[in-house]
Amino acid sequence: MEHTDPHQIPDDETLRESPSPAAALLPKPPGWPYMTYPEAVLMSVVFLVLQILIGAFIGILIAIGGLVFGVSPEQNLALSNPAAFMVANLWAVLPLFVWGWFRSGQTVREAFALRAFPWTVLPALVFMGIGAALLMSELDNLTRRLIPLPTLFPEVFDSLFSSPVLGFFIVVIMAPLTEEPLFRGIILRGLRRQHGTGGSCIVSALLFALIHLNPPQLLPAFLLGLLLAGIQLRTGSLWPCVWLHAVINFVPLGAFGLFPDQLPGLTTPPEAGLFHPLWLDALALTLFLAGVVSFCAATRSRPSSAARPEPQDS
Repeated sequence: MEHTDPHQIPDDETLRESPSPAAALLPKPPGWPYMTYPEAVLMSVVFLVLQILIGAFIGILIAIGGLVFGVSPEQNLALSNPAAFMVANLWAVLPLFVWGWFRSGQTVREAFALRAFPWTVLPALVFMGIGAALLMSELDNLTRRLIPLPTLFPEVFDSLFSSPVLGFFIVVIMAPLTEEPLFRGIILRGLRRQHGTGGSCIVSALLFALIHLNPPQLLPAFLLGLLLAGIQLRTGSLWPCVWLHAVINFVPLGAFGLFPDQLPGLTTPPEAGLFHPLWLDALALTLFLAGVVSFCAATRSRPSSAARPEPQDS
C-alpha cells in the first residue's frame, strides 16, 4: 500500500469526485457557464436584497407584536436585538447555497470545498488572524479619517456588543459559516472554472467587501477577501478560511470584553478618531508575519493550485 503523507494536502484534481446519485437525478443546470462575473455580481446583489427584505419583514412583525402588547416602536427593544439580523442573514444565504450547488453540477463537498486539511495550520492561522485583525483595525481607523462612518453602523456595533453571547455567535460563528461558503466556496471556485485565478480572487474579494455596505471598511474587507482567497487556494479547503475569519472577527469582540476603552483605536468608540499605540501595530505586524511564515511551512508540501483552474463543465 502506498504511504500517504498525512500533512500533504491533495490538490483539486486528486479530490475531484463524481456527482452523487441524488445530484444525478436533478435537471441539468441552465445553459450559461458556471460561473460568470455577472452571475457572481447577481448572487451578491440577491444576498443583500434578501437580507434587507427579510430583515424588514422581521422588523415589521416585531413592531406589530409590540403594538399588540402596548409597546411603541420607540420603546420596543426587540427591534434592535441582533438576533433579527442573525435570522435575516441565515434565510438570505440558504437559497444562494442551493443556487450555487445546483449551478455547479457538483456534490456538496466539491461545490463548497468541504475538505479535510492538516490541523497543523491552525496555530499559524491564529497568529495570522490576530495580526490581520489588528492591522485591519488600524487601516479602518485611517480610512475613517477620509470617509466618515455612516451613522447607522455605531448603532449596529452597539447592539452586537450589548449582548456578548449573541454577538459572539453572530460575529464569530455565523458570519464565517455563511460568508465563507458563499464567497470562497461558490463564487471564488466557480469563477476560477471560467476566468482563472487572478481575476477570480479580485472579483470575489471586491464583492465580499461591497456586501458589508460600510465605506470605511471597504479596503480592509477587500484585503481580507484576498487573504482568505489565498488561504483557500493554498489548502484546497474552505475550513481554514472559516477558522481564520472567525479568529479575525473574535479579536475586536474579545479585546472589547477584556480591555474596554483601554486600547486606543481598538476598543475606544469609532467616533473618537484614535489610532493604535505604536507597540500594538508592531505586535500586529509581527504576529501576522509569523503566522504567514508558519502557514507556508505547514502547507509547503502542497503543489500550487494557482496554475490549475477548476475543471470545466462537461
